[in-house]
Amino acid sequence: MLNNSLVKILGFIVAVAMLFVGVYYLVNWQLTKQQAWINLNKVYNEFSLKKELEAKLKAVEAERKKVTDSLELNLKLLANQLEFSKKENKALINEFQQKKQNYFTTKQQFDEDNEQLKADY
Repeated sequence: MLNNSLVKILGFIVAVAMLFVGVYYLVNWQLTKQQAWINLNKVYNEFSLKKELEAKLKAVEAERKKVTDSLELNLKLLANQLEFSKKENKALINEFQQKKQNYFTTKQQFDEDNEQLKADY
């Protein structure tokens, strides 16, 4: 009988000791757990591929702007020639209409392509 009660007491002590050890490790694990925060905007904006693609996009947009500016300037020069010409020149009027159409078509195409590039990048 003494043996039986001694085994029960020792079992109880071991169970309590295991409970304390478990609680200790659980609390210790919670205290030492580290959290990390990521600033996604900063990571995204500093990503080298993003910077490369932005540079390419700006270069393409600048080249397209040069083309449309050149077409616009030619169109304005032709419009001035028409305005200051003494007689009605049908060939000049036709050339102006063609260049005007070409300018608007090119500008619209470049604008659509630029938007598509932005969406792709």
